[in-house]
Amino acid sequence: MERMNIRYIDELNAFDAWLETNEISTAAVALWYALMQIANKTGWKRTFNATNGILSVKTGGLSVPALHRARAALQSAGRVTFRTRKGKQATEYTIIPFSSHVAYRNVKLTDQVTDQVTDQATDQVTDQATDQRAVHIPRLEKTRLDDDEDDRVREENREVLSRVVVYYQNNIHPIANEAEKDRLLELVDAFGVEWVLQAIKQAGLNHASTIRYVEVMLNNWQTSGSAHPWKEGKQNGKHAGTGNHKANPKHSEPDAVDWSQFDDTYKPRA
Repeated sequence: MERMNIRYIDELNAFDAWLETNEISTAAVALWYALMQIANKTGWKRTFNATNGILSVKTGGLSVPALHRARAALQSAGRVTFRTRKGKQATEYTIIPFSSHVAYRNVKLTDQVTDQVTDQATDQVTDQATDQRAVHIPRLEKTRLDDDEDDRVREENREVLSRVVVYYQNNIHPIANEAEKDRLLELVDAFGVEWVLQAIKQAGLNHASTIRYVEVMLNNWQTSGSAHPWKEGKQNGKHAGTGNHKANPKHSEPDAVDWSQFDDTYKPRA
């Protein structure tokens, strides 16, 4: 397993300085920070996986289309590379560090060896990189990252997914177990927040009581070829459409969900 030897604070400072001469969207900025957080938690693996659902949470609720635009912008700017995979597999991301001398190390997948290599390699490579670094990385006297603000944003991100769960429980039935909750969040990752909310709404109106009904409805909508199938034809999961092409719910999802159209206080039937 190949890992990078870089200093988190150096990369943050360098990115901040880079933004002064390079213009990218706020969504792309948020995504870069989110990817750095994930890379840091993996122990700076050179390549790592990240689902759209996790990235949406970490970026303040960016929709899947917005995430796709942001990652394309970061790749064009030379800050990351990514590789999409078949089916519902998470996308692979690679951070392109600012440091001009970045050493890589191979780590065996055992805790004991990992700890030993991490301690030895980090000390050695950090000293070497400090002496050999050819490009000066500007440092900020005070980072603009505020811990309290980060906590607030993370709480707001979690609220987006928690509201989907509450809406499901209020309209279908209380979550029975972790497997059902995980399946619901997988549907959000696959189809986007708005599609799942609309499917839950229609399932409730049709007196459905299983997550399987919601899933079947989403799949039927996707084959309808419509960007907003709940607005067309019958509201029973069998919408009008030729079936000759598939709609892409991720591309049709708006950047912000209008929560006012969803009744979170609807009570399930007895």
